[in-house]
Amino acid sequence: SETLFFFCVGFVIRKLEDTNPFRPCLARWANALLKLEVDYHFLSRKKAQLQSILRALLIRLNAGECNLVLTKEQAALNLKLFRPPKMIAPPVVDYVVPVLLRKDWQIQMFDWDLAINWVVNNIDGISNAKALSEKLEVDLEMVEACLRVLCHHNVIALVDMFFYSNRYEATGKQLEGKKIDDAVEYVGKGRVMMDDSDHKVFASPLGDENLKKAILELYYSFDRTKTMADVFCDKTKITAHGNDQQWQQVLEELDHRRFITFGVIHGLLQRIHNYPLAIVSRKSNSFAYQVAAQMNGRTCDDSLVSQFERPIEELIRIVRTVGAVADLYAA
Repeated sequence: SETLFFFCVGFVIRKLEDTNPFRPCLARWANALLKLEVDYHFLSRKKAQLQSILRALLIRLNAGECNLVLTKEQAALNLKLFRPPKMIAPPVVDYVVPVLLRKDWQIQMFDWDLAINWVVNNIDGISNAKALSEKLEVDLEMVEACLRVLCHHNVIALVDMFFYSNRYEATGKQLEGKKIDDAVEYVGKGRVMMDDSDHKVFASPLGDENLKKAILELYYSFDRTKTMADVFCDKTKITAHGNDQQWQQVLEELDHRRFITFGVIHGLLQRIHNYPLAIVSRKSNSFAYQVAAQMNGRTCDDSLVSQFERPIEELIRIVRTVGAVADLYAA
């Protein structure tokens, strides 16, 4: 009588990991087991040996290459995981603000060329690419190229210029564990002290736990219908009506720029840009018509601010003296 023996092999990987590099390894591994079962009854009779081989396979594949002798009959298996090259960072625009993600001593461990080293040492989390170019007296294209390289190596993150008129939307992402402590230390204005074991301890006049709850609630309060100033003002109005949370004191305790930067970098907030569309009846060489020509519904507010070096509210007010402007908001 014929006997059927079914088996299945697979890899358990992270949810967001690309599975394509693992498919050739898995197919080769499954074919090798199939041949060993047919020739030596490897799976049905040598289960204990299989467990040790699976453990060795896991370790060696994570190390980059796997060469195993599977049986006493010297059946060999050679596997190598070919991961795809890292995606090249997208081009950098002139209005983005670079923010360092690593400590100074970690940055110095990289063997940068002179241009990148000159740029990275002047990143302050406030100046955008255009301002860096003017400050360092370096061509804008060179600064943007350097920032692109730094992004590729995860040395910096790019965020938007800081204005209280900016709009953000909460993504709903949860902030847990050590990330909450990191948020308090990064965005708070309290004193950083050392405990008995020489570890940094953040001390807030409000109390650490109260500040943590306030920061999380504040992140979840953002939506695209309100500017950042509106969100903060709404919280202070709540205090005036006797709410338990003293939001006026909380907002004074936070560094607002760093609060937004932390939220954007860690995916808690998403910037909602304004793409103004100007409608004018005639054309001229005046400043208002020059601005109106750029308000085409495809150029975002930050790009306009960087180009004309004036707040977006002022630019819109100038264009409305010669025509109409429609506000188009999108992520």
